[in-house]
Amino acid sequence: MIASVSDSGWITEALFVDWLHHFKNFVKPSNDSPVLLILDNHESHISLEAYNYCRKNDIHLLTLPPHTSHRMQPLDLTFYSPLKNAYNKECESYMMNHPGQAITAFEIVGLFTKAFNRTANIEKAANDFKAAGIYPFNSGKFDELFIEPNQPTIEEPPRDLSQAETFTPRNTSIQFNIAAPDNCNIGSTSTQDDQNRSVISLRNVVGPVL
Repeated sequence: MIASVSDSGWITEALFVDWLHHFKNFVKPSNDSPVLLILDNHESHISLEAYNYCRKNDIHLLTLPPHTSHRMQPLDLTFYSPLKNAYNKECESYMMNHPGQAITAFEIVGLFTKAFNRTANIEKAANDFKAAGIYPFNSGKFDELFIEPNQPTIEEPPRDLSQAETFTPRNTSIQFNIAAPDNCNIGSTSTQDDQNRSVISLRNVVGPVL
């Protein structure tokens, strides 16, 4: 394990290239046995210097799609959480053994190294890639994310037509005001005697009636 630091506290293009040198010396890629390196799209990972170094040393880069690292990056799935818990325990143990003494940058590397060595192992690394569906390759790992939910159907209760209400108009007087041509005679009546019927008699209508 190597440790480096930047002024901002975040990884930089230069630090990533330094890490690539360490990675190459550790895994020993070759033309007959190239190495696949999977990483996210952080700006420090996609510099021209890093690209040229990987191309020259048989390191194939594969970047994950944006905003998918929480489901596809092996370290995010199963490794970082146990590592964080182990590091917190180391810090608690240090503060109990050094009451009144704050943890500074000089103690962090030692505390983190203890937590990392206690957490990292080959079995956990293999489970990381399996959980992400990378190896063994699982093409259906995220199928449930693209399944459309079933649309609920609302069924109306059956209606009892035998109890349907009927509308009976009241005995009212209705008057029709219709503008008719001179040769059209319109009569309108609506009384109780003719059982609320309206009779319109059209005589000698010329042309359509609108």
